[in-house]
Amino acid sequence: MTPTFEAADGMHGAIVRATKPADSMDIPVVAQGEASCCGVSACCTPTEQAVEPGVTVIEAKSAAGCGCQ
Repeated sequence: MTPTFEAADGMHGAIVRATKPADSMDIPVVAQGEASCCGVSACCTPTEQAVEPGVTVIEAKSAAGCGCQ
């Protein structure tokens, strides 16, 4: 963190630089199967259901960025 200026009494501006932890590369990426490409099974069909219990189809598709909402 690099302090830059005093914006107001007791309030300072700063430049904050973030880095990605080196061990973050070790986190495995879980690939979803074709049947659950966007958090739902049978996407875009009358029988589609959310894969996660307690999550609606709309919530699952929004979280996954599904383009066929």
